[in-house]
Amino acid sequence: MAIREQHLQEALPTLESGAEVSMKLGGAVLTPESLNDGGSRKMVGSMLLLEAESLEAVTKRVESDIYYTSGVWDRSRLVILPYVKALGTTTVS
Repeated sequence: MAIREQHLQEALPTLESGAEVSMKLGGAVLTPESLNDGGSRKMVGSMLLLEAESLEAVTKRVESDIYYTSGVWDRSRLVILPYVKALGTTTVS
Protein backbone atom coordinates (compact mmCIF):
# COMPACT_ATOMS: atom_id res chain seq x y z
CA MET A 1 0.00 0.00 0.00
CA ALA A 2 1.64 3.22 -1.19
CA ILE A 3 0.40 5.42 1.64
CA ARG A 4 0.95 2.95 4.49
CA GLU A 5 4.32 4.43 5.46
CA GLN A 6 2.84 7.94 5.63
CA HIS A 7 -0.07 6.61 7.71
CA LEU A 8 2.33 5.00 10.19
CA GLN A 9 4.65 8.02 10.36
CA GLU A 10 1.74 10.38 11.04
CA ALA A 11 0.52 8.07 13.81
CA LEU A 12 3.84 8.11 15.70
CA PRO A 13 3.16 11.35 17.64
CA THR A 14 -0.07 9.85 19.01
CA LEU A 15 2.02 7.19 20.76
CA GLU A 16 3.72 9.83 22.93
CA SER A 17 2.38 10.61 26.37
CA GLY A 18 0.69 13.97 26.50
CA ALA A 19 -0.68 13.77 22.97
CA GLU A 20 -4.15 15.32 22.59
CA VAL A 21 -5.31 11.98 21.19
CA SER A 22 -3.20 9.12 22.45
CA MET A 23 -3.13 5.84 20.53
CA LYS A 24 -2.97 2.84 22.84
CA LEU A 25 -2.98 0.29 20.01
CA GLY A 26 -4.08 -0.12 16.44
CA GLY A 27 -3.95 -2.61 13.63
CA ALA A 28 -5.72 -4.75 11.10
CA VAL A 29 -8.80 -6.86 11.81
CA LEU A 30 -8.51 -10.23 10.05
CA THR A 31 -10.88 -13.04 9.16
CA PRO A 32 -10.82 -16.05 11.53
CA GLU A 33 -9.41 -18.14 8.66
CA SER A 34 -6.33 -15.91 8.70
CA LEU A 35 -5.21 -17.68 11.89
CA ASN A 36 -4.86 -21.07 10.20
CA ASP A 37 -1.31 -22.24 9.63
CA GLY A 38 -0.28 -21.38 6.11
CA GLY A 39 -3.39 -19.33 5.53
CA SER A 40 -3.09 -15.96 3.93
CA ARG A 41 -4.10 -12.94 5.98
CA LYS A 42 -7.36 -11.44 4.82
CA MET A 43 -7.99 -8.01 6.24
CA VAL A 44 -11.60 -7.02 6.88
CA GLY A 45 -11.07 -3.77 8.75
CA SER A 46 -9.02 -1.78 11.22
CA MET A 47 -9.21 -1.21 14.95
CA LEU A 48 -7.82 1.66 16.98
CA LEU A 49 -7.90 2.19 20.72
CA LEU A 50 -7.51 5.92 21.29
CA GLU A 51 -7.60 7.96 24.49
CA ALA A 52 -8.81 11.56 24.45
CA GLU A 53 -10.88 14.05 26.38
CA SER A 54 -13.78 13.83 23.93
CA LEU A 55 -15.27 11.86 21.06
CA GLU A 56 -14.92 15.03 18.99
CA ALA A 57 -11.13 14.98 19.44
CA VAL A 58 -11.00 11.33 18.38
CA THR A 59 -13.24 12.00 15.37
CA LYS A 60 -11.05 14.93 14.31
CA ARG A 61 -7.89 12.78 14.57
CA VAL A 62 -9.40 9.87 12.63
CA GLU A 63 -10.80 12.16 9.93
CA SER A 64 -7.37 13.77 9.45
CA ASP A 65 -5.65 10.38 8.93
CA ILE A 66 -4.43 9.74 5.38
CA TYR A 67 -6.26 6.42 5.36
CA TYR A 68 -9.49 8.35 5.94
CA THR A 69 -8.81 11.23 3.55
CA SER A 70 -7.59 8.99 0.73
CA GLY A 71 -10.43 6.47 0.99
CA VAL A 72 -8.48 3.49 2.35
CA TRP A 73 -10.92 3.40 5.27
CA ASP A 74 -14.57 3.07 4.24
CA ARG A 75 -16.14 6.21 5.73
CA SER A 76 -19.61 4.66 5.63
CA ARG A 77 -18.47 1.88 7.98
CA LEU A 78 -16.55 4.05 10.46
CA VAL A 79 -17.69 3.54 14.05
CA ILE A 80 -16.34 5.60 16.95
CA LEU A 81 -17.55 4.53 20.37
CA PRO A 82 -16.61 5.38 23.95
CA TYR A 83 -14.83 2.71 25.97
CA VAL A 84 -14.45 2.17 29.70
CA LYS A 85 -11.62 -0.10 30.80
CA ALA A 86 -12.55 -2.70 33.39
CA LEU A 87 -9.47 -4.96 33.42
CA GLY A 88 -6.06 -5.31 31.83
CA THR A 89 -3.36 -3.04 30.59
CA THR A 90 -2.74 -1.30 27.31
CA THR A 91 0.75 -2.75 27.07
CA VAL A 92 0.82 -5.02 24.05
CA SER A 93 3.72 -7.37 23.32
